[in-house]
Amino acid sequence: MLVKRSIASCIILSLVTCGIYTIFWWINIHNEFAAKNNDNANGGMVVLLSIITCGIYSLIWFYQMGKNVEKAGGKNEGVLYLILTL
Repeated sequence: MLVKRSIASCIILSLVTCGIYTIFWWINIHNEFAAKNNDNANGGMVVLLSIITCGIYSLIWFYQMGKNVEKAGGKNEGVLYLILTL
């Protein structure tokens, strides 16, 4: 089940925790969409691969989230997610 989150609270928590909440948020978003799409992917791997590739994998992940949103019933806006990330 996808949990509705407040964007303002995510930004504030990310600033207060010096980015640690952002990692928690990535893992949860990835796991929720994987469960919604009947995928067995692990959100922890997203964070690990992003660290190993110095952030390059995170760009790929944001683009792929457009496909995951589309599978879950939304609109594929992977390009927009990638542009906003940059």
